[in-house]
Amino acid sequence: MSQDNEILKQGNINDLINIMNKANDTFAYEVFVPSLEKNVPFREINTAQQKKLVKSIIDSPVFNTEFIFTLKSIIDENCADSSVNVGELSIYDKLLIALYMRIYSVGNDLTINLKCPDCDKVHDVNIQLSELLDEVKDNIDITPSAIIEDETGVYKVHCQMPTINDEYNLEDQFRRNTKIEVENQDELRETIGNIFTSELVKYITKIEVKSDDKIIELDLKTMKFEDRIKLIERLNVKTLKGVIEFISNIKQEFDKITLVKMNCDCEEKTLLEKRFSIDSNFFIIS
Repeated sequence: MSQDNEILKQGNINDLINIMNKANDTFAYEVFVPSLEKNVPFREINTAQQKKLVKSIIDSPVFNTEFIFTLKSIIDENCADSSVNVGELSIYDKLLIALYMRIYSVGNDLTINLKCPDCDKVHDVNIQLSELLDEVKDNIDITPSAIIEDETGVYKVHCQMPTINDEYNLEDQFRRNTKIEVENQDELRETIGNIFTSELVKYITKIEVKSDDKIIELDLKTMKFEDRIKLIERLNVKTLKGVIEFISNIKQEFDKITLVKMNCDCEEKTLLEKRFSIDSNFFIIS
């Protein structure tokens, strides 16, 4: 094949891809993004992105890094509003976008299996994701930021719900600084401890320290991951408790969407609970 024909062929392929990309815009759906207080159009997941999701299933059993990276990439690619900076959206925005992507790209039905520990009966609970979102959207009350102070006034910790970029960058640094393959219990304990502190790092943006009647501000968002960890590990437990409560309150609001509850029909009427995970499998066509 001549070079001219090869260039022409490649040009035709690029033209066809552009035509298909424009055609995909006709399938765009709108998602209300809370942090922007407006609807934003998103495209459906395409086959190439589905392939990326399948590949991200194979990851460390301890981490979910590959999925976090893949989903960020897909949200960025599929946002049909070029004026929106996807990286600056919050992780709550991300949760809603992910749910709508699943509804429009894969399907509205989700089946959750709940097993009763008392009678061993397995219940298949079918969830209509769109109905679930309609039910809870007016009941979610998230406080996106808070300032935690200790009793003596020495520490003032500024907390904020992370953005998609915050989560991505810190996950990247955390993964590069943490042993991936866990070979024994000691390494597992160390990894679990690292995961605990890394979660705190995502939500703490600044620490003010009172020293000799001076206020020293430590801007954690400008620091490396390992340096943030070193500073957070110096916080006293009472201050840390306030940070954990802030994070827990946000996750409790998320649970209004992802936590499924029902009572078993056995004699004990056991309360069954299970969270469905927003992970690679959530988006895989079965």
